[in-house]
Amino acid sequence: MMVERIVCCVIFLTLCVNGMRIRSSDLCDGGKLHNPTPDNKLDYVKKNLSEWTNHELVNEGGLVRVRCEVVNFCTLEWIDNQTGIPIEEEPGYIEFEDDKQVLVLQNARLEDTRYYTCKASQAKESLEPRTILVQVLELNSEGLVPLSHPHCRNTSADVGGTVMFYCEYSVGTTNPWQGVGTYWEKQNGTDGDFLTLSAFHEEIEDDPDVTTDYDEVVEREGVKTEMPAGDPLWVYNTTLYLRNISQEAFGEYRVFFSILFDDNRLYYISLTENPAPPRDDRNGVTEVLIGIAVLIAIIGLLGIVYYKKQVDIKLFWKDNFSKEGKNDNKETDAYISYHSDYGQSEQDLNFVINVLKVKLEGQQYRVVIRDIHHIPGTHIAEEIVKSLDTCRRCILVVSPSYITSSTGNYDIKVMMDQVESCKKQIIPIVFKEVEDSLTGDDTNDIKLLKHIMDNAHCLKWPEIEKQSESTSEKQTNAKRVKTVDKKMDKKKELFCKELMLRMPPRPKSSPEYNTSMSQVDMISHEERPSFSTSISFQNGQTSIYPNLNSESSTDMINMATVPETSNGEVPQQHSKSVRLYPVLT
Repeated sequence: MMVERIVCCVIFLTLCVNGMRIRSSDLCDGGKLHNPTPDNKLDYVKKNLSEWTNHELVNEGGLVRVRCEVVNFCTLEWIDNQTGIPIEEEPGYIEFEDDKQVLVLQNARLEDTRYYTCKASQAKESLEPRTILVQVLELNSEGLVPLSHPHCRNTSADVGGTVMFYCEYSVGTTNPWQGVGTYWEKQNGTDGDFLTLSAFHEEIEDDPDVTTDYDEVVEREGVKTEMPAGDPLWVYNTTLYLRNISQEAFGEYRVFFSILFDDNRLYYISLTENPAPPRDDRNGVTEVLIGIAVLIAIIGLLGIVYYKKQVDIKLFWKDNFSKEGKNDNKETDAYISYHSDYGQSEQDLNFVINVLKVKLEGQQYRVVIRDIHHIPGTHIAEEIVKSLDTCRRCILVVSPSYITSSTGNYDIKVMMDQVESCKKQIIPIVFKEVEDSLTGDDTNDIKLLKHIMDNAHCLKWPEIEKQSESTSEKQTNAKRVKTVDKKMDKKKELFCKELMLRMPPRPKSSPEYNTSMSQVDMISHEERPSFSTSISFQNGQTSIYPNLNSESSTDMINMATVPETSNGEVPQQHSKSVRLYPVLT
């Protein structure tokens, strides 16, 4: 198995190498690719003018090498610009080195002073030709001759950088001592004229953007310099420093040489601004990755906000954009079904009155509560049907007493009839634990309630958790009452929000009250505070007597006759303190 893997690797590497060879040979139409690099791109080794020499000086009879260094080329040839003919090798006189990248002139002659051009190419691509001047100096010649120097050539710089131009020139084998002069000039960008540096500086000194410091240094005595052949030459030099370069410093310069004002020479140099560095593709990839990371972070942040505030967001959307309830001719928003036996289910009634009613009406909802809004003396079944028919939601307060309540069972039957007719949505609220009650007798009424609770999302009143705690847990929790209360308050707040979410869109105006619907002669809503009364049942007649604790003690509130119960019995006489509420229309 290992041998097979090694063989596969060798075959793969062989194919890769052959593919590279094929690619290289394709670039040269079957020829050889010289000075290759991995990218196979044809280019000069030294790309900027400041990096390569475009002017070579050599004494007569000396040797000079003219360089044109290229990578990934198939052919390279030298052209004599004077004749336009390609240069061929001549042993002892003209030779080539490094695959023709270097033109060697041996025993240079005066007539060899001319321009030479190199041309490099591949099968389908060529480089821009480069031209180089070769200047052959006559031995023991007198007169002014510029000499080649690495710092006396075209160059580039950055804004704020520093550049030094250093140029040399020969005045011959005899030093004139007097009358040798040199100075620098800068081309004016407005009209193209050359001005001395002092005159140029006067024109730009008022420009606040100009920061360049021009410093010109001239050698006045000359230096005796040995040459490769012939007598020594007297050489003078001049230096120009440009510091803290600003935009006006870029352009053309020229240095002026003279001897006794008879022999004059000009030498031109260009200063250009460095091009912007090429864009790194990795920067683009980095920007894309950063953008994706930021987008993921934003989406994650929005997800966290939605997770924590999803109920509030849904409530806002429902209340402002939902069209439910418009023009449905419903008079109320919710009918609350609960067990209201005063002797057995005071907690249920308190929960309905002090929690559900307060919270719903605080959000402008119209609610119907049987003990408050149903008309005494009418048949209870008719009132339930009417209330359910005119409301948008049915709220069931489920507790053990509610399950055994005949009124609750009747409410459930009517609700299910309307749900099946697509008229109503039921909101079950589990107020107390009912598991034991639901696992008892499997009657039709219990089956119906189970069906509702299984198919409609039940809301659980948070106090159920407290109800299920053991005595030891309550004693332990007593030590951290504040923490528990805060958690319970948050749970109750969430319960109320989830209830509002199940309700229709919140009305824009407060509910109106009407005292005439109850057929009860009650004090007006503006004048009437809540007050307690005493209810007396005797011989089928019910009377309500106010507690006599104010000047209004003479007021009496008479209620209609309460009908007998379904089994024909009259409720036993008993008295209980209750609170009256305004009637909601």
